[in-house]
Amino acid sequence: MPALPKAIATERTSETHAPAVPDLGNDPAFEVEAVLAWHEGDARQAIRTLLDDCRHLKLQLALTEGAMSHGMTRGWLPSYERKADTTAG
Repeated sequence: MPALPKAIATERTSETHAPAVPDLGNDPAFEVEAVLAWHEGDARQAIRTLLDDCRHLKLQLALTEGAMSHGMTRGWLPSYERKADTTAG
């Protein structure tokens, strides 16, 4: 499926699918506010969508891992859980 133009990609795709999310930049505070605004202030729905996205990406990672050869990745193996952030205050 071809990529949607930026103006279209920011609209909700349907009631049964998670909305397409615009580029939020690298500001975590802005990202949080943008996600909440996208879900009309409904924090539970925002969390639900993010958890669905995590599950989907883990499945995609597992499928990709199964299709990749060991030589192609030069021994690298994906991690399904992120490492603890030791830089956080």
